[in-house]
Amino acid sequence: MLTQPSELAGYTQNGYAPSIKDLQSLFDNSDNSNNFAAKALSMFTAMQQNLKDAQSVIAAQQAEIMALEKVADTDFMTGLANRRQFERAFAIEMDRINRDHSAGGLLIMIDLDNFKQINDTFGHQAGDECLKCVAGFLKETVRTFDTAARLGGDEFVVIFADTNAELAIGRAQEMAVALNKLSIEWEGETIDIRASVGLKDFHKGAKLESVMSAADTTLYEDKKANKQREEFASSKGEALKNQLFKGEISVLTLHQ
Repeated sequence: MLTQPSELAGYTQNGYAPSIKDLQSLFDNSDNSNNFAAKALSMFTAMQQNLKDAQSVIAAQQAEIMALEKVADTDFMTGLANRRQFERAFAIEMDRINRDHSAGGLLIMIDLDNFKQINDTFGHQAGDECLKCVAGFLKETVRTFDTAARLGGDEFVVIFADTNAELAIGRAQEMAVALNKLSIEWEGETIDIRASVGLKDFHKGAKLESVMSAADTTLYEDKKANKQREEFASSKGEALKNQLFKGEISVLTLHQ
């Protein structure tokens, strides 16, 4: 039992707070103690310090939790959101749409056309640099409240939030053109990046699975058209090939 202010001060310095019994003893003997005020102040100081220590520990734990959550939601190679965070972002946007807090959204699926060829020709490190190049482009292109994610491999997805289809498709067209003009320098050679893009707008009541399936359909159509253009360009010469695959021609359509 604590009886002297010096004892209480010792508890304060060591980071301890007085127990309930200590407090009860203090008030039981308040009429008989000339040092009541000093004891009370020492106890209060100890309790205040204990509270500060607890708050500091909680703040540190919260920061650690946030850091771990960020790691869990981030693609380790590109720094984009991963599939887990993408699905959460889509759910958040759908909640806003269903509560009339958003005009709607557009889902954009991206798949690199020549990724296997890059890996086979230049190696996987070159392929990784191409993925990072695409990721950097997407980070610079999307708005702060949009979401760009890597689903895995050479597959990416973008959510244009709170926008109508007409405006969003225009942005997506511009993004697709710029995306197909990307390239990296690797061991003295230029590696051009080529990608197919699929789109699907979404509104109230939309489900992620159906939206992704529809976007994937247009992605397949774009990839098929790109392959046909590549075959056509191969038979017509390098000049036409450069025109077709530098983004001057786009076949993006919205799957209804």
